[in-house]
Amino acid sequence: MNHLLTIAALAAALLCSGCTIKLQHDPLAATTPTAASTITTAPKSTGLRNGRVGWGRLTAFAIPVAPVFIKGDDNEELMRQVHSALRHAGFEVNTAQSDQSNDVILQVHVKQISYSNYTWLIPFVPTWGDMDIQFTLVDANGTNLWSNTYHGSGFTMNFTDGYTIAAAESLKEIFDQFIQSTQSSEFRVALQSVAPAKANADLAAPQ
Repeated sequence: MNHLLTIAALAAALLCSGCTIKLQHDPLAATTPTAASTITTAPKSTGLRNGRVGWGRLTAFAIPVAPVFIKGDDNEELMRQVHSALRHAGFEVNTAQSDQSNDVILQVHVKQISYSNYTWLIPFVPTWGDMDIQFTLVDANGTNLWSNTYHGSGFTMNFTDGYTIAAAESLKEIFDQFIQSTQSSEFRVALQSVAPAKANADLAAPQ
């Protein structure tokens, strides 16, 4: 009985201290850097609302008891990781300002995210989860020029930092796929597009 109480106490302590994800990605796959290119992103991603992204689970019935959150401003932290991935691919990265309307903008939207663990078997704590992230290039008029969604998942038995590790594996899987797509002709053409209104204005401008 005392043994079970000790396990329960340890599991509860782990839940209270470890239900936070620090967004980071595992080392990305080696890639051939792109020809010198600049890309502009939205200031933040969308889809995350500083809300719950999963549950810590307790008891033999895996009852959800502790919500899981992303540390910091979740949409800002995710975009910081996107910038890291883009630089890995060889891009010079700019961030769009509120009054900026001439560039093609990369928008990032989290369509789904969910992480959980199971602490009843402590110190063996399986932690798992996945996410779907949509990347979209839009022109100055808001026209969708290119878009794709990627899925990533992660799993670990680490009982001290499991959520962060599982999320890092997920982001690596997503970013490796996205970086490969940035090398496609479809992505390149979209990135170099100019909105019709902007193009017309440039032609009409006095020389």
